[in-house]
Amino acid sequence: MKIKTILVAGVCLWSMVGLTACGGGGGSTATANNSVDTAGSDNTSGGNTGSDNTGSDNTSGGNTGSDNTGSDNTSGGNAGSDNTGSDNTGSDNTGGETAPVGFIEGTVASDVTDINACQLYLYDQDVTQFADAFDQNHASFQMPASGITGEAPIGTSAISVTGRYSFDNVATGSYQLVLSCIVGQDVQDESQLVDDPIQYQGHIIPNPAGIIPNKVTITVTANGTVQENFTDSRVKPVIDDKADVIVKADMTDLNSRNADLHDIWSTLNRIAPTNGVVVIDGMKVNTIRMLGGIMKKDADGNKVPDYEYDTAKYNEQTKQYEYNFQPLIERINAIVDKGKNLHQIVLDQPSWAFQTGHQFIPDDQPYDGVSFKESQRISHYGNSLPPKDKVAYNAFLQATMNRLIAEYGEEKVLSWRFRIGTEIETPDHWYGSEQDFVEHFANSVNAIRTVLPNAIIGLHTRTPGFVYKNGTVTNYKGEPIKSFANALIEYCADNNIKYDFWGVSDYPFINNASTRDPKTKYEQFFKPLVDHPKWQQGTIIDIEEYSVITKMGFVPPHYAYITSDSPQADTFNIALTDEFYQHDVHQVFQWGLRNGDKPWPVDIFATMLGQPRINAEVNAESVGSIVVTDLSDKSIQAVTYHYDPKNLETKNDRDVKLSFNVDQPVGTPFYYRKKLTAPEHHAYHNFMQQTNSAGWLKSGKGFDKYGSPHIVLNDAGIIEWDKYQFNNPTRWTQWQASITVARTDGKTGSQVIIDSTLPLFSYEKTDIKWSNN
Repeated sequence: MKIKTILVAGVCLWSMVGLTACGGGGGSTATANNSVDTAGSDNTSGGNTGSDNTGSDNTSGGNTGSDNTGSDNTSGGNAGSDNTGSDNTGSDNTGGETAPVGFIEGTVASDVTDINACQLYLYDQDVTQFADAFDQNHASFQMPASGITGEAPIGTSAISVTGRYSFDNVATGSYQLVLSCIVGQDVQDESQLVDDPIQYQGHIIPNPAGIIPNKVTITVTANGTVQENFTDSRVKPVIDDKADVIVKADMTDLNSRNADLHDIWSTLNRIAPTNGVVVIDGMKVNTIRMLGGIMKKDADGNKVPDYEYDTAKYNEQTKQYEYNFQPLIERINAIVDKGKNLHQIVLDQPSWAFQTGHQFIPDDQPYDGVSFKESQRISHYGNSLPPKDKVAYNAFLQATMNRLIAEYGEEKVLSWRFRIGTEIETPDHWYGSEQDFVEHFANSVNAIRTVLPNAIIGLHTRTPGFVYKNGTVTNYKGEPIKSFANALIEYCADNNIKYDFWGVSDYPFINNASTRDPKTKYEQFFKPLVDHPKWQQGTIIDIEEYSVITKMGFVPPHYAYITSDSPQADTFNIALTDEFYQHDVHQVFQWGLRNGDKPWPVDIFATMLGQPRINAEVNAESVGSIVVTDLSDKSIQAVTYHYDPKNLETKNDRDVKLSFNVDQPVGTPFYYRKKLTAPEHHAYHNFMQQTNSAGWLKSGKGFDKYGSPHIVLNDAGIIEWDKYQFNNPTRWTQWQASITVARTDGKTGSQVIIDSTLPLFSYEKTDIKWSNN
């Protein structure tokens, strides 16, 4: 076995069998005598610090294999010693002969990293598992579970600020010169090897199949100097200078950091369940019309009260209200006993008993300011009249809260939210006036907080600018029906009535340009609320009903509207999510989603939840990005989308560059993967691209290719859809490797650069990590 020691810049490094000890500056130092046992000999020699020739005086320069115990061999030839600057081990220097040596020197250049953070390693030519040199930037790089298995280098050389390096007194032969760039690493000796940032916890990366070390092969001849200018073989990331869209985010700027991402799509609406609810596992439930006041149709199709679920009745003989909370408890149990997460209870419609005392007039008579019309006894939703006896209703709600506490405990009830009203300015939800509802809300809040002062209570109105049918329809007092928002905000502020959340509804038509622009939603729905001088700061704002649709109104056999199943709708949802995160809209309550896989919003954002959102700056109106970073491992996730509401059929790819500032130094390896969801990955969209597909749609407005296939397709279309085979789902790319580049603002750290192309109505998730584990 050939044994070598190397001295670089006056620092002795290591041999294959162990660390040698070296003196400083000049003179001979330690020897490493292969298979020599010289114990007890008297070795007289100048500057032989640390040699294993204890007590010997060896006349011979190199007594390989001999046992010279007790001999008195005096020589100035320093046989077997490690002379400063030379590598004289591994040869049989009998008689003082010196092994032939040579020199290696040159420069190092790199396009991808600071060479002063690098060093060169010298290995024997037959080494294949390098203990300290490999391409960490390779996609196959993995941290092994076993300990160090590679071979230590023979020697190292630091690289000067001008890029120069050298190895002196190298024994003749062939070697491998390997570049290793690990930020903050000095020239190492063997004892430091296990502390290398890459050899973490004493583990080492051998040379995995497919990873080519950053190396060259050289041959050293006697007394010769090998000139080798080493060029870093790593390729600088290709940055698409033609990218017209740049998404910038700064992980190093604390001012760019926002609250942790939360799931705004996790709540589903359900109407007065009698046998529990069918919802996707993990989703929360908002349940409506739990107090009774429900409508049904008789055998002739006429609307009649359904008293089965009423929680209060009026006793005409005693003139008292009598409570029966069993229907309420049974319906709540049908939810919670099946392991579903009850999030919110809507306290409407009032039980039919609370119509007691109201007066009614025929529909063909004008309003008299007191009476309701006969047709308003039973609305589309049931009892939509304000309780006539407010004191009795207050007592009823107090009794309701007490019964819930007795059944479920105060802690559980306090975890639920209670909503007063549903789209309350819509006549079929509320036939009363604005003043009626303001008083009803205040009365309800007072009743609930009398029992549960810390209950979570809110309301659900139309948007602040809402006017019903352009003001052509009036309430029973002859007033045009419009938004109650300002009156509620002002009354609550003036009378110390606290609301914890405020919701509105949104049913955007994907086939209507005026409703499908997500950037207008906050401005339209919430800004007039939160900008009101008497708005209660800290109030949660929600979308309490939501679905992207192509048609509103009854669709046989039982649909209230036609939902949109299209890449345009999916991308709209992503863009809306971004808009709502930016403005702290807390939740979006959805209809449907009864079974199957979790909806896309849950899936795509699931791994991003609980991580701080980082502000993203984008130089294009139609592109946006939601970016988070994990503070523990500094990984990054981004969802970048391309959505334009102007024209659903436009085809417009955008070259997008993600440019993220990070703490890591220039040249730091990172790994990324991407998952694009584009029109080409959407089954129904591609189905409708086929010839004659227009003939598969039902006739009528809203029955178009953007709707849900099970609603909009005719019989022939359903047959074709059922047999349609689609096999182009969205997929993750393989993990790819790159390295960071210099920041453009001159600050410390570096930039992660990733290029993509986003078709219109597509979105892409990008995962970025710093180790290939």
